[in-house]
Amino acid sequence: RMTLPMAAWRTTYTPGNWLVLAGPTMLVVMLPAPARASGLVNDLWRDIVSAQSVDGLLKLVGEVGLDGMPDFGAFFWDQSGLHGLARGRVRVVDTETGDVALEGSGSVLWNEASLGGTRHLRIDLEPGNQDEVLQLPLVVGAVAASAIYLTTAPDALVRFPTYEQLGVLPQIPTLGVRPRQRARAE
Repeated sequence: RMTLPMAAWRTTYTPGNWLVLAGPTMLVVMLPAPARASGLVNDLWRDIVSAQSVDGLLKLVGEVGLDGMPDFGAFFWDQSGLHGLARGRVRVVDTETGDVALEGSGSVLWNEASLGGTRHLRIDLEPGNQDEVLQLPLVVGAVAASAIYLTTAPDALVRFPTYEQLGVLPQIPTLGVRPRQRARAE
């Protein structure tokens, strides 16, 4: 038996300059932060990992002051699917159709979209040929990126095996069943 997915999506990134903070149901992209902001970025990442709703995301964005950043994107998964917010240079493209699913340019606050259930998206942050850059996996963590590939397809989600499957922990016997004892020679 496999465990539950580690996140609501599977993400891959190409290295770059934008800061990407990824949790199991929330992903935030923003311009790079200076080294002195390390403590704040780590606190923000912890909040992102434990976020439980779009309302929580909006509250967090306002509390930390991210709503004033000229370039910003946030994505959240809940029971109704994937939601996205974008401002400035953040652009989201459906990789199956090539259509723009969400774009941040031209918004005073941010553009918001319900992106639905199963999607294959690329979040463009910096110009460049993404096919010529190493693409690396990201489940939960923080990276510097030029683009993020995000899929919510159920068969693509990362599922780690259980400790029992890995052989790290022994199978626990069923309650009420005693292990056989060896017969003693008398």
